[in-house]
Amino acid sequence: MAVWPFPGSRRVVERELLAALPSLWRYARRLERDDVAADDLLQEAVAKALDRHRQLADPGAFRAWMHRIVWTTFLNRRNRAYRRREQGDDAKVVDLAEVRSGPEESLVRGRIRDRVDEALRQLPDGQRDAILLVDGQGLTFAEAGVVLEAPVGTVASRVARGRAALRLLLHDVAADEGVIS
Repeated sequence: MAVWPFPGSRRVVERELLAALPSLWRYARRLERDDVAADDLLQEAVAKALDRHRQLADPGAFRAWMHRIVWTTFLNRRNRAYRRREQGDDAKVVDLAEVRSGPEESLVRGRIRDRVDEALRQLPDGQRDAILLVDGQGLTFAEAGVVLEAPVGTVASRVARGRAALRLLLHDVAADEGVIS
């Protein structure tokens, strides 16, 4: 006889989701680079997770499992958008992240965030994805490996190379902000 809640139960997934939503939203925001698109991505991913809650065999692996769902949902959405463009849907997409308003401090943070986002975009996909999961979401190399379907050593290597590239790319930002001279 199973003890409720058992691994993979909807109750376990719901509880873990509630705790992880802020982190998952930040990850979705980094992937989409837009608040509204991040909301849509996360809503779709959460619906998938709830539909597939029985697939979670180990509640201790929830973070990697859920990040994997967000990641694959993002890739599927991107592929659908690409196919629509290929089929002639040339509707202009507005990047709401570029629309800034508010106090000066918010503008400065926005400029720094934009420069970091631009530096991240310059990295190869594998390095960017690994850094977003490990440094941005706090996943272990092993958890990121599950999400990216890559060996732990490959993830560690991508993170190390990506961090080194980011140091070079963001040197000017650090100098502008007085972090280095």
